[in-house]
Amino acid sequence: MRSKLWSELFEVLFSLVLALWIPIRILYFTQNVWFDYVLDVVCIAWCARLLRQSEKPNYYFAFIWSFPFYSLATLTTFGFSPALFLLAKYAFVPRILKIRDVLERFDRLHPVFYRLISIGTLLPVIIHGQACIWIALGSGTAGHDPDPVSEYIKAVYWTLTTLTTIGYGDISAKTNAQMLFSSFAEVIGVGFFGYVLSNVASLLARLDGAREQYLSTLDQVESFVRNNDLPDEFRGKVRGYYRYLWEHHRGSDDKTILESLPRLLKAEATFLINKDIVPKVPFLKNAPQDLLEDVVFQLKPIIATPGEHLFYRGEVGDTMYFIQHGQVDILGENEQVLVTLKDGAFFGEMALLLDAPRNATALAMSYCDLFVLDKAAFAQVMQKHPSFKQHIEDVVHSRMKKPA
Repeated sequence: MRSKLWSELFEVLFSLVLALWIPIRILYFTQNVWFDYVLDVVCIAWCARLLRQSEKPNYYFAFIWSFPFYSLATLTTFGFSPALFLLAKYAFVPRILKIRDVLERFDRLHPVFYRLISIGTLLPVIIHGQACIWIALGSGTAGHDPDPVSEYIKAVYWTLTTLTTIGYGDISAKTNAQMLFSSFAEVIGVGFFGYVLSNVASLLARLDGAREQYLSTLDQVESFVRNNDLPDEFRGKVRGYYRYLWEHHRGSDDKTILESLPRLLKAEATFLINKDIVPKVPFLKNAPQDLLEDVVFQLKPIIATPGEHLFYRGEVGDTMYFIQHGQVDILGENEQVLVTLKDGAFFGEMALLLDAPRNATALAMSYCDLFVLDKAAFAQVMQKHPSFKQHIEDVVHSRMKKPA
């Protein structure tokens, strides 16, 4: 897989070299250049590699860009520069489009950047090619400049103003060939740059798409509160909840995302989130890995709001909780704080083993990202792992006289 990545990356970079070098070579170098022979050799070697690995390119184009036209032409007199034979190498340049395949292999890259970088790679090639053709046609009213750097900069300037259809007229066509090429460049500019600008605008908007959705949700909340004449205190609570979702989840719903994943990926994602918490549960210590994975798969994400009672002292429990983010106070008989639990803690575990009433109250002190495991789901896991079930029964017997 890695060798394929490097292969595609080489093709992109080599295509860029050809697209940028060949026009400059034809315009400004009159003597043979050793680098041109290197290009012939690399093209032959690369074509041989593709054929050997059964990555068969189009045979017609492979012959054109790999055949050493330039090297053979330097041995013969044609009455024109053999550098023109390098134009055959342009048949390789379309392989620059493999940039998309290369970018897709970088999983950490934001999807929007796939298209932005692809467009950003093609733009210099198009601008450079147009500028070099303009120079070859005489550079219009600017004329040839004895300084090649200055001449090239002027050509790039003309190309950009023409392609973007905002030409200032300070450099204009004066021959039929230049006028025809200017017309062609303007047509290309209207189509291509219109496409580029519209895509860049939409892609940049998508980069902040989550925030736009968050703001849209707040607008809907505001309308809901006004239409139903709800008090400002309630509005503040609802806005606070969505603000928490935005700050900690970028507006996404973890439960919805997890449920949309296939079973294996869902289990892996949930396990990675809770891998440091679940094994700490006393009756799950030394449990086999496959059992832990099955337990984690049964966890359900919830969000608790500040002041929400997760359970009360005296009620029969049927769930235990894992704290991903947040703070929960465990309260005793007189509402005194027995312990404060934070990120990575768990509580209520004996509810999975016993039918005894809770001996404390759990109160969320902040917004809390929790994972819950209920007794029915845990029982299903135990049925699947009968060898570990005996261990659980031993724990139950040892805790029968203790409150959950």
